[in-house]
Amino acid sequence: MGIVSPGFHGRRRSARPHLPPGQYLEKGFPVLSAGPTPRVTRDQWEFVITNEDGRRYRWSWQEFMALPSETPTVDIH
Repeated sequence: MGIVSPGFHGRRRSARPHLPPGQYLEKGFPVLSAGPTPRVTRDQWEFVITNEDGRRYRWSWQEFMALPSETPTVDIH
C-alpha cells in the first residue's frame, strides 16, 4: 500500500529557495478542518469561554474584532 493516494501529484514546487521541498508559502490562514465549514452570519456569531469556576465570557463579532490584536509570522508544520 502506497503512502500517497493514486492520482495525487502534490503542489507545484515553490520558486522560493528558502522553503523546504514539498512546502509552500500560505498567504492566508489555512483552514484545517475534518468536515464542512459551518456558515454563520456575523450578527449570529459569538465567542464564548467558560472558566473552571463556570463563569462565562462572551463576545459578539463586533466586540471580538475591537479587542487588541497582532499579526504574527510563524511556520506551521
